[in-house]
Amino acid sequence: MSGSDNVQRSETVIAAILAHLMQRGIQHGGIQFAELGLEEDYQPFFLPCFEWLMSEGLIRFKSSKNVGWRHGGPVVLEPTLTSLGYRYLGEPMLAGDADQKLGEVVKDVAKGGENFAQFGDFFGGLLGGFTKSMGG
Repeated sequence: MSGSDNVQRSETVIAAILAHLMQRGIQHGGIQFAELGLEEDYQPFFLPCFEWLMSEGLIRFKSSKNVGWRHGGPVVLEPTLTSLGYRYLGEPMLAGDADQKLGEVVKDVAKGGENFAQFGDFFGGLLGGFTKSMGG
């Protein structure tokens, strides 16, 4: 697997996590990898992407642990978007020829219909692409 494949897989997992959390809202419970609807070869990116999103301040969660394959693999407990995460996902950004909210772009990427690369330097620093849109 090449480095660019790994970046694309990371983008897809990040988008799937964010899209799932946008739909889920704020509630108790955990999220397992299987709930994201991705192929198994994306699983190694699941926990690192959650941890990265948390370190960027977009999400929070209580803990992560491996609960074994018979239970669906890794689980993240009590994940939710932060107020900053909700704010950024509601911000417009230039996507091709049209302005879209970042949340819409994330949903498109999570569905496998788009790639963050076509939206500029989004993944090079998750906040970079939409920080530009916000003038910050």
